[in-house]
Amino acid sequence: MKELFRKEVLHIEHGAHSWQEAIRVVGRIMLEVGSIKEGYIQAMIDAVEELGPYIVIAPHMAIPHAAARENVLKNYMVIAVFQ
Repeated sequence: MKELFRKEVLHIEHGAHSWQEAIRVVGRIMLEVGSIKEGYIQAMIDAVEELGPYIVIAPHMAIPHAAARENVLKNYMVIAVFQ
């Protein structure tokens, strides 16, 4: 569990205008820490568009993700708070 949460993946962000933008912000953070390849960001968006908002786990809280395949390099979780 310690490997999943590092200070580099905890961010407070200014508001996102859409759920797609929020996923792109989180994806950028994942790219910066070397967790994913860029294709994973679109895969997360595509998954929601195909399967619906299954990522929403509580009001104002979501865990976007997609099938790992070749786009995931390391297992990290990003926590982003949008103000």
